[in-house]
Amino acid sequence: ESYLNAPFEVNIIGFTGDRTIILSVLHEELLRRSDILEVCLNAWKSLSYSYFYSSYEYYSGNVTDEWIQEYEIPEDFRKKISGAKLNCRKFSYIAFSAVKNAVSFHHMGESTGNSHTRNMMTYYLKKYLNLAETSPNDYSKPRMETAPIFQVEQLISHVTSITPEDIYNLVPSLNFLDQ
Repeated sequence: ESYLNAPFEVNIIGFTGDRTIILSVLHEELLRRSDILEVCLNAWKSLSYSYFYSSYEYYSGNVTDEWIQEYEIPEDFRKKISGAKLNCRKFSYIAFSAVKNAVSFHHMGESTGNSHTRNMMTYYLKKYLNLAETSPNDYSKPRMETAPIFQVEQLISHVTSITPEDIYNLVPSLNFLDQ
């Protein structure tokens, strides 16, 4: 789910090398393509919704309760996330808010048990996705100064005119890549 935090590997038969060499090969290959902007847009879209999974793993990983260890994100919600047209910042907000509220719900004694809390987690995920998609207000937070800029963000930024900050804050669109 969260390939952003996984070790950087590329499956090219007969090719071994470190991250710097692999990224330079990918950069050269990208520049040879006639559909550079479409490739960058698809990478940006994948990066955006993977921010949800990365943030979810981070925040839920800080919770030691049994209910969250047993929780699996429902398949219908996974489909909604992959189809949502949001920026990275809002995807992170959804995960943070859902985990925070489910943990609070559980620890405040409002839950009747682990199963009830897991159901509430699903409710909060859907609630905050809906809020992020429909509300005119943006409650998400900017990227923290200490947050890493991923290699794919740097690659997209180098090939196009968009900055890593814009990749994080804007909804993926060819309009931003084509300027």
